[in-house]
Amino acid sequence: RKESGLELTDRISVSIQGHESIKTTVQNFSKYICAELLADEINILPQLTEGEEVEVNEATIKLFISKKQ
Repeated sequence: RKESGLELTDRISVSIQGHESIKTTVQNFSKYICAELLADEINILPQLTEGEEVEVNEATIKLFISKKQ
């Protein structure tokens, strides 16, 4: 949030570029992940043009956080 210029009270949406090794886990734990990130929703998409690459369990994924309107 800080790096994106977002406030703690901002409502956010998190998009993840789908990677098969984490897709099922994200789907199964989406409510928990949203609660930890204070996000309204988490979306798994086949491709993202924006975002930051991060490594999760030896897989590189792309994340994009956006403020909800």
